[in-house]
Amino acid sequence: MEFLENDNKFRPLKMIHGYFGYRLWHPYFYAMLKTKRQLKKYKKMGYGGVVLNTYNGKNKKSWSKHYLTNEKTFEYLRGVLKICKKMELRVWLYDELGYPSGGAYGKIVKNYPETECYGIICHPHSLKKGESINLTLPYGHEKLKAVLFDDGSSVKDITDFATSNGSISYTADTEGTLYYIASKVLYEGVHPSRKFAPNCRYIDVMDKDAVAKFLEMTYANYIKYIGEYFGNTIEAVFTDEPSVMNQYFSKLPREVYQIDPVDENIPFYKFVAWSRNFEEEFLSRKGYDITPNIPKLFESNGEIPCKVKQDYYEVCCTLYKEAYFDQYSAFCEKLGLKFSGHLLGEERLQDQIINELDFFEMMEPMHYPGIDLLSCNPKNLINKPLLLRTVSSAAALAGKPFVMSETSFHSDNEKDVTKEKTLCTLLIEYANGINVITSYMNKKGYSASDKRYCYGRLAKAGQLLRNGDFYSELLVYYPVRSGYAFNTPSLKGHNERDYDPIFAKICDGFKEDLLNLEKTKIKYTLLNSRYMEKTAVENGSILVGKCLPFKAIYIPYCFFESEGIEDDILRLSEGGTKIFVNAKSCLTPALEKLKENGNLYLVDSAEQIETALYADCPRDIVFEGDCQNIVYCKKIFNTVNTYMFVNASDKTASFKVKIHSTDSPLGYDVVNDCEFEPEVLKSEEYSTVKLSLPPYEARFLIFGYESDK
Repeated sequence: MEFLENDNKFRPLKMIHGYFGYRLWHPYFYAMLKTKRQLKKYKKMGYGGVVLNTYNGKNKKSWSKHYLTNEKTFEYLRGVLKICKKMELRVWLYDELGYPSGGAYGKIVKNYPETECYGIICHPHSLKKGESINLTLPYGHEKLKAVLFDDGSSVKDITDFATSNGSISYTADTEGTLYYIASKVLYEGVHPSRKFAPNCRYIDVMDKDAVAKFLEMTYANYIKYIGEYFGNTIEAVFTDEPSVMNQYFSKLPREVYQIDPVDENIPFYKFVAWSRNFEEEFLSRKGYDITPNIPKLFESNGEIPCKVKQDYYEVCCTLYKEAYFDQYSAFCEKLGLKFSGHLLGEERLQDQIINELDFFEMMEPMHYPGIDLLSCNPKNLINKPLLLRTVSSAAALAGKPFVMSETSFHSDNEKDVTKEKTLCTLLIEYANGINVITSYMNKKGYSASDKRYCYGRLAKAGQLLRNGDFYSELLVYYPVRSGYAFNTPSLKGHNERDYDPIFAKICDGFKEDLLNLEKTKIKYTLLNSRYMEKTAVENGSILVGKCLPFKAIYIPYCFFESEGIEDDILRLSEGGTKIFVNAKSCLTPALEKLKENGNLYLVDSAEQIETALYADCPRDIVFEGDCQNIVYCKKIFNTVNTYMFVNASDKTASFKVKIHSTDSPLGYDVVNDCEFEPEVLKSEEYSTVKLSLPPYEARFLIFGYESDK
């Protein structure tokens, strides 16, 4: 088996903030000498490239002053890029100083205060008939937006009773609830002021003008000083954790340097993200006035979907995608760059909805969509299917061959870091379609020789998986619209917050479904409502996006009224495909009729899906024995079928795999970097292979390899 020597596409890129230990007071020649030495070390360790920050400085207090303006920084950066180009290293550019991306280290808001991210509060006050109330604008809030009085039968706008400074005195003429609605900039208590990087104010990512100013200010000197390297040496830009800032974050365990001071005296109220032109955008896109409906965004609606909440989040989703991701992607394309990075809160559907609204929509404009992986413990990773499958599914449907992972030991204990676990984690990522690693794997327990061991083997695994399409049998619907209809703001931080019971049921149920599907070894791909509309049926199989045909689709617990997919399900049913629906969901009358024709199955377990899915067709692969902690993938390229099996356990796993093929496979041992002769027992339809994988090891079985030569 032959491997490419120049395999940088499948080796990690080293994340670097500050250049290789040199400082700006060093003479240029000396600084470049240190750079060259360090890059040689990285290459020897097995890295295939670097992700560079544009600013090099040791003292954080000086960063704000010099970021984007220090010409010597760019002069030295040009020298670094020249060396990288000569050494044939991949180079990505971290798009700003710190995170979340979009604020340019606080400079955008400092120069353009109107661009700051923005939200509204809605403070309710219950009043009896004849009862009076006096309210003033809370400290630290921007201005009064509206005052509404709901008597149970109608909502009356009483904003005219308020003064110009936001104070209001009102006596109720009937029993009801007064809602005091005010705006505030979002800084205290949200992500930009509760993160491990220096705190600084952030822009409204739902505002095209604000994002345009970020791109203009940030990239002006990038283009001026290093633009000649765009698209040849600099391959991509890395954007880091942008979000709509739609929840409070928990306090950090330690103090962080503040570029923009945090005012601890500002009171916290429940809030939702807004935008300075949101009312106009909402009216244009949904056809009704959001203002008298604002209180509905803050209240639980029981077990009935709230159309106003759903409409609100759908408008937020559209504005966010258009302003940040569409605009940024188009900007990169003009410069000859690929757009990559990762979003905020990939591990749970709750956080995906609250922070990013719909991951599929935000990933669609990205050339190399990505995730943030904070642990290299394989056992942790196999319990987080949503982290791996959401972005890789979005990429697969769009036909994007590269998916990035910012991988680190951030949440790992120093003593738990081993080269075996690290390689296993990276191979699990590769098995899930994630094949570009940007590395923060820097703990002391992970040596230079460990890196050579891991990255050399990873590169060969990447080459074996580089061609073809991942095999997947089942589509699983991504129910964010139902989540929209039940999401309610909370006063608590993201780690402690309380969720609406139905919202939690939707999100937790989805996680449980994916975990159970993992146990059955059914290969699945997620899709959202936009892709659902594009599905077609051919010979009973579902065609969608750039993927191979799927055998069936599963709809998790959700509300069909909110998701708007009834017509799509009816269309799929007419084509004869199998449709599995969570038994807890309430079917519409039209969907109830589908149960009669045998195409729609109400299920309450992954085992029921498994039984019905293979009732009338052979399974591609059957596992026998100790396979609970085995992660596998299959790629199809012409006549070659490549399987990889990874043992995520600390114990040896001995099992058999019955693969629907009568060919004899070629075996490759990733860890020991050698071919092996698989033990094969052939039958009429299957080749049964016995495998024994030591802890954290992996094996390839390649069918049809000789015919591909």
